Amino acid sequence: MITRRELIQGSGAAAGLALATRVDGAFAAAGTAGTSRLARAQTPTAGGTLISASTSSPTGLDPHSVALLANYRVTRLMYSPLVNLSAELVPIPALAESWEMPDDVTYIFHLRSGVTFHSGKTMTSADVKYSLDRILDEATGAWARGSFASVASAETPDDATFKVTLSSPFSGFIAAMFNLLVVPAEIADQPADYLMTNVDGTGPFMLESWTPDVDLKLVRHPGYWEAGLPYLDGVTIRVIPEENSILSALETGEIDHYVLEDNKSYAPLESEGTLSLVTIPAMGTNVVNINHRKEELQDERVRQALSLAMNRSEILQIAGSDVGVVSGPIPPTHQLYSVPVEELAFYETNIEQAKALLAEAGYPDGFSLDILYIPTYPLMELSAITLAAQWAEIGIKAEPRSTDIGVWLDLRTKTYDYYISTNLDFPTIDPDVYLFDTFHSSSAPAQWDAWSDPEIDALLEEGHATSDVEARQAIFAEIQKLLVERCAAFWTYAQNFVNVLQPDVMGFVAHPSGYPLGYDRVWIETA
Repeated sequence: MITRRELIQGSGAAAGLALATRVDGAFAAAGTAGTSRLARAQTPTAGGTLISASTSSPTGLDPHSVALLANYRVTRLMYSPLVNLSAELVPIPALAESWEMPDDVTYIFHLRSGVTFHSGKTMTSADVKYSLDRILDEATGAWARGSFASVASAETPDDATFKVTLSSPFSGFIAAMFNLLVVPAEIADQPADYLMTNVDGTGPFMLESWTPDVDLKLVRHPGYWEAGLPYLDGVTIRVIPEENSILSALETGEIDHYVLEDNKSYAPLESEGTLSLVTIPAMGTNVVNINHRKEELQDERVRQALSLAMNRSEILQIAGSDVGVVSGPIPPTHQLYSVPVEELAFYETNIEQAKALLAEAGYPDGFSLDILYIPTYPLMELSAITLAAQWAEIGIKAEPRSTDIGVWLDLRTKTYDYYISTNLDFPTIDPDVYLFDTFHSSSAPAQWDAWSDPEIDALLEEGHATSDVEARQAIFAEIQKLLVERCAAFWTYAQNFVNVLQPDVMGFVAHPSGYPLGYDRVWIETA
């Protein structure tokens, strides 16, 4: 068996996300694991700049079109959604102060008054409508477009009211509003790529400067809609590709916050005890993407053979430092909707059965494929190397293929010149939102992977329209079992995410989405 140490030594690997409750617009601690010394009652001190680190730079700042974790983690500091989510994934007010449903396809949102964009313009329902229209426009290439596919019409009865009518019931629609980040309607007059380098949001921080691959500097939004917030004068996100360098900067106090990319550092940091650790179970499962355009991978038996040759516990141990659990598409943190791995097909390693399926499919000697990964995300690299070693046991000649983040994005969404790609886990805010928006044939991610299955589409549409909890449980369990059986993708494990902070960073509360939604309440303790 390969070991994690051997992989790290062989690959030169150097080296997240998080649990809170938001009440009346404010996040409160949801357990000591999800908060940095929040239990100490102190009066917040205004001022100071939080220095956070990232191994990757966003390829653009457009909150709708850039489908990268590096983008999601910064745009949420600058843009606000119509609806927020609590730790329990319950929709709570954000830009929408309240909402009502006159019937099962009509939603009326009452907007918060006095909200201003960074430009100073007052937000109205026209801006919300434009933002939704922009996401729905295929030309935008919005990653959340599938979440709003059932929108039949959007209206603005007045400046403070936004009305949406669906073509059919959608039980996850309010949760989906978490992904409706609002931009000003005037953006329509700008070039199509304007938001890639310019920001005009309603979030707690404004863009001061952005030097790609160097840093992103944000300053306090004085007109932020939550009075008195944020406490910080600003946030700077430094791009430092090597995690070891980030850890060194944390030790010297140059960096205030970082989300571990490689949990191998968790145990030493915990033992040392000089930095604060905020550890939270992930709300998504680590996924391996399959390019279904490739002839070999179009055969379901080949995909099933690859799944049978995977040892997911070994992947968790090597890539995830054994900090997490093997999981299906919906992780155990979603207790109502997670399917036990014992009930998932082709999850238990069986090399002989895998070889038999490959032979049956016409590949008794295997074939060659590549596995994309981004080296600045160690778990992607370690997953790729581990998969290559495991698939070699059934004759698959897999070659891990290192790509920078921009090339990886182009390969995944434009040119499709690859077989397999390791990926990260993304927040599952609702099983419908994740599964429909990723595996319904109308969704952008399904089209990127050339995935389409009429039976699963029908089930996704049924789940989409079902609000009864027990009925939803049954439908989404069946969907997950079919996705795993037919190998739409390969799921491996749900990890725990670890935020590392300086001891003087107060009030930090992590959110299950993994986005930095609690930064507006962070302050730096003064001596």
